[in-house]
Amino acid sequence: MAHLASNPLPDEIAVLDVVNTFLSCIKKRDKILMLSLILPKGGATLLRRGQPLHMSLEDVVNRIPFNADHPKVLDEQAYNSKVLVDGNIAMAWTPYVFYEDDRLNVGAPVHILTHS
Repeated sequence: MAHLASNPLPDEIAVLDVVNTFLSCIKKRDKILMLSLILPKGGATLLRRGQPLHMSLEDVVNRIPFNADHPKVLDEQAYNSKVLVDGNIAMAWTPYVFYEDDRLNVGAPVHILTHS
């Protein structure tokens, strides 16, 4: 679960609640909830094998194996998060560890969120 430094503001906590809900959807295999949290045509740039791969957020979600018969345990956990909020827009930098069974990956995504 993503955590903030000491004394977070209510808006910062709210931003991380959304990020944590989004990440929990991977382990819970809840594609419907995950899709409800994103702007489907929003963009994401991933690094795969050292090469940038740009796609829509919807495509990112569709890459995740949500089917119940997928044998692997998937769990992404953020830590040491930083959040900036300005009115109805926020940025969350959330370094993470991602477990796929016993395999470990790390990264540091930046999430841009809006409040409507």
